[in-house]
Amino acid sequence: MADDRYVRVAAKGCAAALLMAALAGCAMDSPRATEVEMSTKYDTVDCAQLIAQRNALQAQYPNLPEDRGEKALAWGGFAAVGDAIDQIGHEERVAKGKIEAMSDSIKRRSCAG
Repeated sequence: MADDRYVRVAAKGCAAALLMAALAGCAMDSPRATEVEMSTKYDTVDCAQLIAQRNALQAQYPNLPEDRGEKALAWGGFAAVGDAIDQIGHEERVAKGKIEAMSDSIKRRSCAG
């Protein structure tokens, strides 16, 4: 009887530890947050000016990295491991986020260019 109690306590302790580890991973600040841009912030910029800004940024970063989703799949779904290992390329991913947001705004507003 006492052995069963210890097994249940140990199982609950392991489950709690796993839950805490999972929540800690979700709560950590990630460089990913700075790589995402909202396209609506560019909706007030004149179309011609926005196209020029986007084109200049694209010229500055001609070889942008793959999407995060593709990288997460390559790591078997453990994106946090990829984040910890791959800090190289963060600046390029930030630029990619801006370019994509600008492109989305341009497309949504049907800007010519």
